[in-house]
Amino acid sequence: MKWLSKVAEHHADYLRIVKSLGVDDLAEDIVQEMYIKLSKYCTPEKILRQNGTVNKSYVYFVLRNLFLDYKKEQKRHNIVNIEDVKPMGVEYDYIQETEAYTSLIQRIDTEVETWHWYDQLLFTLYRETGWSIRKISTATRISTSSIFQTLKYCKNEIRINVGEDYEDFMNEDYEHIMTEKDVKAEIKRLQSKIKGDTHEDEETMQQIQELETIINKQNAKENNKKTNH
Repeated sequence: MKWLSKVAEHHADYLRIVKSLGVDDLAEDIVQEMYIKLSKYCTPEKILRQNGTVNKSYVYFVLRNLFLDYKKEQKRHNIVNIEDVKPMGVEYDYIQETEAYTSLIQRIDTEVETWHWYDQLLFTLYRETGWSIRKISTATRISTSSIFQTLKYCKNEIRINVGEDYEDFMNEDYEHIMTEKDVKAEIKRLQSKIKGDTHEDEETMQQIQELETIINKQNAKENNKKTNH
């Protein structure tokens, strides 16, 4: 996968991220597990931006979840062996969570694209690099006060326009974030797994029914909005 090789170009950055979370000796194992997750669940469109750069926010999301899973297992069994760490929950739950996260990031990206170029520049630099305001100031020669005020404005705009989606994500109300297109795509993926065996297909059919319920709820919500207006 060429796109995965592109992601791996920033391997050292991913190691630093994991180590910053508090896992030093197993950082390499967690990063390798992240590559496996991406190859299994992701597409190039999700991980690479239109300009070809890696969506590090998405990578951070996967690494953070792997780290949290590791900590849960460590606490439960009092062990530190990465081989004993379970996958990121049930496959269906993981896919639903990642689809919701992708939708959330896309909405933030759409919001950022409406801003003035100066605001876009500073916020994107802050978001993609993780640099402090002082480091951004050194790199751009823009005053720290100007950067601070710009980032404060940007964060407030996101809070106003995307804040409700963020709260839904943190509360694990993923169905409120996933677009109808996302849900239909997941239904199609699950339908392709049906083998025609009543027993083996039971769980898959249940997942499909849950997703169809999500679409019905979203449609009802939209109809209520139209009625109220």
